[in-house]
Amino acid sequence: MDIVERAIERGYNPDFYRKVAIKRAEEAKAKREQEQRERAEERAEKARIFRERMASLEAAANLERMKEDAGDRLEVIRRERFQTSEKELITTIAEYHGMGYADIMGASRSKAAVRARHEAIAAVALAKTHLSTTQIGWMFGKDHTTIIYVLRKMGITR
Repeated sequence: MDIVERAIERGYNPDFYRKVAIKRAEEAKAKREQEQRERAEERAEKARIFRERMASLEAAANLERMKEDAGDRLEVIRRERFQTSEKELITTIAEYHGMGYADIMGASRSKAAVRARHEAIAAVALAKTHLSTTQIGWMFGKDHTTIIYVLRKMGITR
C-alpha cells in the first residue's frame, strides 16, 4: 500500500501526507548523517591523540638515547678533566659532530648545532666545576638560566 492510499484510507489529504512522509525521511537521513559525522570526528580525535602519544613516547626515547650518548662522551671528558681547557673541550665535541668550533659557539638553532652545543656546555660544566653557570653562560654567549636548563636536560645536577 503506498502513501496516497494510506492517506485516503485514514481520511487525510494525500498531498499533505506525502509531504509529511518526505519531511520525516529527510529528517531521519539528516540524523543518520549527523551521527556518522560525529563518529568520524570521534575516530579522528582518537587517532590524533594516539599520534600525539606516540610522538611524545618517541621523543622521550630519543632524549634518553641522547642522554646516554652524551653520558658516554662526557665520561671520557671527565677522565681528562684537569688536562683540558674549555676551548679544547668544545673543539673536541665539535669535531665529533663534524662541526667547527664556530658552529657550536654561533647562534645557529639547527637541531645538530643545538645538540652539539648542549653537549659542549655539559662537558665544560663537568670538567670545570669551579665555573659558575653565569661564567659558562658568558663563555657561550648565553644567559645563566639557559645553562641551567641545558644541564638539567642533560641530567647534570650542580
